Amino acid sequence: MNVRNFLSRIEPKVELGLALLSFLAVALVLSNELVDASTGWVQLQIIARIVIWLIFVSKSLLYLAVSKRRFKYISSHFLELIVCITWFPQYSESLIHVIAQDIPITLIQLIGTLANVWIILRWTLKHLAEHPLIVIGSVAIVLIASTSALLTEIEPQTFGSFMDAVWYCVVTVSTIGYGDLVPRTLAGRIIGMLLMISGISLAALFIGTVSQIVHNKLVKRENDQTLRLNRLEKSLEDNNRLLQEVLFELKKPKS
Repeated sequence: MNVRNFLSRIEPKVELGLALLSFLAVALVLSNELVDASTGWVQLQIIARIVIWLIFVSKSLLYLAVSKRRFKYISSHFLELIVCITWFPQYSESLIHVIAQDIPITLIQLIGTLANVWIILRWTLKHLAEHPLIVIGSVAIVLIASTSALLTEIEPQTFGSFMDAVWYCVVTVSTIGYGDLVPRTLAGRIIGMLLMISGISLAALFIGTVSQIVHNKLVKRENDQTLRLNRLEKSLEDNNRLLQEVLFELKKPKS
């Protein structure tokens, strides 16, 4: 077996591994908002970032090297290549930052983190499509996480922390809308409008999916009951037939 065939055969497992690494990467970013960063934690995070980045780079280089159609591979694995470029462990030495000096480091980190988020969503849509509630939940999480990150970058004067933006996105997607936090800039309001439309769509999809699941369970229960009744009816008919045969034998005159 050559290397190309071997890599092609194990690619589903590799995709699962990358999705798990992306989940870890997003968890590392979120931990900065939820945990007070100490020197030991920062060092551990840097090591974890280096390991994650090296795995992504090694995988991409290996598959590119053995691929016959490299352009097709790049187009179909664009998110992984974004992670390789933007999630460089040392922020100040990011490859994009070297090429374009005017790009803020926070924006580079945001692009890499969002790429990791979409890798998780891509794997979920591909492998868990038969579980619609899981897919809807994953889409909602990705929508909230992505929008929150964008709002903290676009409108920091309103959303001073990531958790503030998450709060706004959750109450907007759920169509509750407390109004304690609202975007003030044009870009923030456009994102808010898109979030409202997406929230209504997700709510309708969720309600429709739950209704369909309940309907299917009720139909299945009704079909099971009908099947049991048919079996009981058939059993009664067989018993009546046997009883009639026994009575007929008993009524026969004895010779």
